[in-house]
Amino acid sequence: IFYSCCGFFNVFRIIKRAAVRISVRRVIVASLLSAGLYFFYWVYLTWKQLSSETEGTNYPFWHVMTLNLPPYGFFRLHAHVRVINELASRHGIKTSLAPVAAVALYVVFIALNLLVFWGLTNYAGAIALMLISAILVTIPAAMAQRVLNLYWGKTLLPNSLTDARIGVGEAIIVIIGIIGWIVLFLPPSLYEQP
Repeated sequence: IFYSCCGFFNVFRIIKRAAVRISVRRVIVASLLSAGLYFFYWVYLTWKQLSSETEGTNYPFWHVMTLNLPPYGFFRLHAHVRVINELASRHGIKTSLAPVAAVALYVVFIALNLLVFWGLTNYAGAIALMLISAILVTIPAAMAQRVLNLYWGKTLLPNSLTDARIGVGEAIIVIIGIIGWIVLFLPPSLYEQP
């Protein structure tokens, strides 16, 4: 793009500002279908997008991996939501998710999944806890994605924001989650030993 006031092509700004919008509906549906696994993909994808907006070096893959290392992962998630909120606030976009609230929901998500994994609940309880945990981890992702979409819409050049296509990794995560739901809904008598 040629800026007449400056008299040069500002190509680097365009390259830096390439981003895609992920619909909030997609985040919600993928998160629920995948029993919350999509949350980890969402963190990876959005850290990758945010790397062009933040100073310093980001390692999206490692940020996601550290989510599985409490308490360090709690600090990573807090930082992720804080960065989204700070970028939005600089452009007058109101945020509705506090980083601490995102971490609290994530902690409950982990706790509920551990209860199911360790078998500390009955069959119906396991289904209920998995559904509740999937909803809990969907809330921060959907709320933060809404803010992020507003940010991209406000800061990018008109017509430069495109909708994200469904990627292979995303599809695999959702399929794994659906298989997990199917296995969870199978009657225990099918896989218990007599």
